[in-house]
Amino acid sequence: RDVSYPLEEGQNIIGRKGNTSKATIQIATDDRYMSRQHCSITITTLPDGSMKAVLSNYQNKNLTLIDGQEIETGDAIRLTNGNAIKMGHTTVTFKLS
Repeated sequence: RDVSYPLEEGQNIIGRKGNTSKATIQIATDDRYMSRQHCSITITTLPDGSMKAVLSNYQNKNLTLIDGQEIETGDAIRLTNGNAIKMGHTTVTFKLS
């Protein structure tokens, strides 16, 4: 089933839904390999009006992959339309609207 999670301008923290989760986008999943604050996607509007999205690991010891490439702590990866973001065993697709 398709579920969309719209991103806001600025920092969006993505993680597993839970009572103690402080994520701005909480994904309802039983995936214990997805952290409650798993990664962050920062949205910036560029001077030409286009959007830039940058993903980085958050306070997280679990694996994050973009299109199969492991993201290390401190990495800042610019996302493009259609990127597959894998958090634990859960995969979401980044889409520009």
